[in-house]
Amino acid sequence: MDWVVIWTAIGALGATIGPFGVFALQARIRNKGESPFTIADSDWLVAHGLSYKALLHRLIYNIDYLALAGSSLSELSEGTVQQWAPIFEKSPETWAMVVCDDRLIVGYWSFFSLSDELVGSLKERCLFDSEITETGIRCISEAGPHTVYFPMVAYHPDFQHAKHTIIRLLMQSLAKTLGQLVDENVQISEIYADCFSREGESMCRNFGMQEIGETLQNGKLYSGELNDKVMRKLAKFRAS
Repeated sequence: MDWVVIWTAIGALGATIGPFGVFALQARIRNKGESPFTIADSDWLVAHGLSYKALLHRLIYNIDYLALAGSSLSELSEGTVQQWAPIFEKSPETWAMVVCDDRLIVGYWSFFSLSDELVGSLKERCLFDSEITETGIRCISEAGPHTVYFPMVAYHPDFQHAKHTIIRLLMQSLAKTLGQLVDENVQISEIYADCFSREGESMCRNFGMQEIGETLQNGKLYSGELNDKVMRKLAKFRAS
């Protein structure tokens, strides 16, 4: 899973709100300057009567597989609904989405605190996302230092005209979450991301992360620290 996935699932988008709905949303944003985009989290699932399995089914099968059709994406590198749903449920503080008109997911980010065993595999660049399980992650509120891994930060290319708005909201949400964790004295010692795009790599470098090398998932692993410099950059998004 990439920091920034170039999604091509316009078929899934049309199936969700209809082709005329897509056109109407885009035209309204362009012509009237309205902003139907909002941040959503686990409360949004409850409000819409969605289970975690339903959420992950949308993300995996209506987005990831369609977006990366023709690639080497498989259950080994992607994981499954049954695997990811309890992970998202166990750690609701470490993921968030941008939704359009309170119904369509157009962007999201997630990170998880990994167990020592998974951290070891990650640092050896041999961790597959399918190996991350509910028992293999720690609640972010647990005492002690945390090593966190970002499996996803993404935006929807069908809303390219609103790309900057979506990314800004994602970064605002991420900055708010990390800022709250720091305020609560949560110790995040290391940050990792497995990148598959130039844009993802650029984002990592912008936050001072260093390339470690290629991974078995055919990406490039980056690592960094949640230091004062990173927090100052995040604070700019938090205040915007």
